[in-house]
Parts: sequence; structure tokens; C-alpha cells
Amino acid sequence: MTLRGTSTRRREDAPLLRGEGTFVADIKFDNPAYVHYLTSTMAHAKVLSIETSAARSIPGIVDIITNADLDIGPYPSANPLFDEAMIRPLLADDRVRFVGEPVVAIVADSPSIAVDAAELIEIDYESLDVVVNIEAALESEVLLFEGTSEGNVVCRMEAEGLHADFDACEVVTEVRTVNNRLAPAPIETRVAAAEWTSDGRLHCF
Repeated sequence: MTLRGTSTRRREDAPLLRGEGTFVADIKFDNPAYVHYLTSTMAHAKVLSIETSAARSIPGIVDIITNADLDIGPYPSANPLFDEAMIRPLLADDRVRFVGEPVVAIVADSPSIAVDAAELIEIDYESLDVVVNIEAALESEVLLFEGTSEGNVVCRMEAEGLHADFDACEVVTEVRTVNNRLAPAPIETRVAAAEWTSDGRLHCF
């Protein structure tokens, strides 16, 4: 039996569409704190300053965290082929590299308090030149990361002996392909919940 070429009915959709599934928002903890991320409005810019004092004065704020407050570096890449110089910090450091990059984490007693606090945070940016497509990135002198081995190239992959195999062919067809950007629209966007329990474990949902 094979699934290739067949239309397979998904099992998980029906209860979710009927509101019978469990979403992260349905998970209840005692006295939870909520995190809201203030993200970059700039495609490429230096972060000159972040002013959080007004936001910290709001009742219900647990903490406001920037990259300077973190005592940990970026997580190692899951792919050893990637240039380590391009590993992004958990929160933007002195530069943002895309619209939507997390810059500040606001921890509060409720989601609405966190959002209200985010609106009071002032970030001073210095706009930098941007790279807007892959082909331009290959030739551009604008580097999104310093100290990379090959400009804006994350990695190169090539099979050993590939050119020799093609050189031996009587006919070689070359095709240029483009991998289009996808725009999924999930019912539940990126969200997570976590709780330390009495057994010393961190349970994540």
C-alpha cells in the first residue's frame, strides 16, 4: 500500500475546526506570567537606544528584558553546515536584520498589560541599507552579519564529483528554479506555554 498520489484525509482538523481541540490558550496555570515581544519595524538598522522606564512603571509588569539583560548567547545552529557567524541572538543586539525580529521581551501579569507596556517602549534606530532578494544578497556589499566566511551566503552544498558526471553526458539540460515564499495561515499562531512543576521538570506546550 502506498500513499503516493492519493488524497489522505487529515485526522486532526475536524476537532480543531469545531473548537473541540486544545490550544495553548486553553491551558491554565496558577498565577501565570505572560510574555509579549516588541519586534523591529525596520528591515535593517542599528539599535542606538532602548528606553523602557515608562513601560516599567505600569502596574502588573514583572520584567522587561533586552539583549543586554541576557546572560546567554544565541542557540547553536541545528545545521552544522550553516555559517556560525550568522546565528541570531535570542533578542536583537545592536542591530536588527528583518522586520519582526524580537527586540524586547515584556513579562506581565496579563497579555493586555504587556501590550500596553510595549507601546511605551521607545527604540531609536539608525536605518541601514537593505537586501531585498536572494540574488541581490549574493552580490551586495551590504552584510547582514559581520565576520562571515562568504558575505551573505549561509552555506553551499555540492555533491562530490557532480561536475564530472555531467561533463560525461551527451546532453545536459539546465533549469533555473525559484522556491517561492509560503504564507501559511494557522488557526493558532506561534505561541507556547511552560510551567515548572514540583518534580523539578519544565513542561512545555
